[in-house]
Amino acid sequence: MRKILLISYVYPPVNNAGAHRIAGFTRHLPGCGYQPVVLTVRNTHYSDFDAELLDDLPNDLLLHRTFAFDYFNFLRWLRGAPKAGAGPPAEDLKVGESSLSLSRRGFRFINDLVLQYVLVPDVEIGWTPTALLRGRKICREEGIDAILTSSPPDSVHLIGLGLKKWLGLPWIADFRDQWTTNVLHREKYRRRIIYRIHQRLERAVLRRADAILANSETNGAVLKQTYPELCPTKIQVVPNGFEGEPARHLEPASAEGPLRLQFSGMAYATMLDPLWEALELLHRRTPGVASQIEVQIVGWLDGEQLKQLELRGLGDRVKYEGAVSRKQSVERMLGCDVLLYAVPGEAACRGWIPSKLYSYLASGRPVLALAPQGDAAEIVLQCRAGWVESPSDPAAVASRLERLLELKRAGRLRVERDLNWIGRYRRKDLAASLARIVDALLGAAGGEAESPPPAHS
Repeated sequence: MRKILLISYVYPPVNNAGAHRIAGFTRHLPGCGYQPVVLTVRNTHYSDFDAELLDDLPNDLLLHRTFAFDYFNFLRWLRGAPKAGAGPPAEDLKVGESSLSLSRRGFRFINDLVLQYVLVPDVEIGWTPTALLRGRKICREEGIDAILTSSPPDSVHLIGLGLKKWLGLPWIADFRDQWTTNVLHREKYRRRIIYRIHQRLERAVLRRADAILANSETNGAVLKQTYPELCPTKIQVVPNGFEGEPARHLEPASAEGPLRLQFSGMAYATMLDPLWEALELLHRRTPGVASQIEVQIVGWLDGEQLKQLELRGLGDRVKYEGAVSRKQSVERMLGCDVLLYAVPGEAACRGWIPSKLYSYLASGRPVLALAPQGDAAEIVLQCRAGWVESPSDPAAVASRLERLLELKRAGRLRVERDLNWIGRYRRKDLAASLARIVDALLGAAGGEAESPPPAHS
């Protein structure tokens, strides 16, 4: 059996989309003729852990964890704070500018310089030296045949770049998110020199990698458009997915009680504003309807969004539970009426597919998508999994909520899903797509890499 080295900064017990994706590969690649060997970090600033995820890993998995210099944990050590903050990385390090003394403002200035000009391309660059050394040792001792690096963080691909130069092994760069074209990085790239540094690093990775994976059709197309010098067949699409088989029979929602919507995952910036505006509109227009709708957030909202809920008078209609284990998340999904996901409305986000969407598809519950025309919206429509509304039209969202409440009261709140289409996103099939790409790189397939089923046609 051939061996593939999977390098990822996030891996169980870290509980996020990237960790689930790589863990899925480790579970299913052996069935495709590849023994996975995993290299990940030992110490991390991520705080969302789920120890139960470790129980799902193969018993004979070769797993290597190495030390990383963690800048955020270093700052917490200086402050005498715990190593892991409650929330996203460094969330507990933010301090209001008006409350800072002169010395602390100086520290803030130096800290910003370090983050922008020293820790390039990201704060996780502190893992690169030890990962490079351990990765080279693993490749030589284990007889590794191919390497896959998975981002974010983007610095993980610099490990693959180094190993490619040292060892010359076939290398796949897996982009779970965009790098220089990611709208979440706009603040980072406001200085042109920073953007040029990142673009140069990204170009080096894309040129030296033997294959490039994108997690959506649009993200793959953006890479081809941004770097037209790349061979188009070098870029393949392997989306995220779900474990097991999709639910086939699920009891319809009860006609009694409020209409219960659930959002799972991380809500960035103003992502859920269309929902809040729709609920405000309903409250003004038909208070009786608005009072029969409840929203549960299972994941993460930043402090500003929680303040907005109170200011909008929605605190009593929205329950914020925070992060839970994967098992608990599935239980929450099955206990709600409609699963909600949101994508920012701007054109640059059309390739975004929230990873929870695939779990939603497998659960059997109807899905309400607040998304622009793009990959995520098309998946919902192709799978006949629910309804899509534009995030730029809160009035249409409000009307949809009214209709969903009517369907619930009539006992008809359900969807007839296309299970064949949903089945394309099983993780075991996606691992098979990855195996075919590696086969082609190693010459075992006798031809070009076979593309996996597209995210949409």
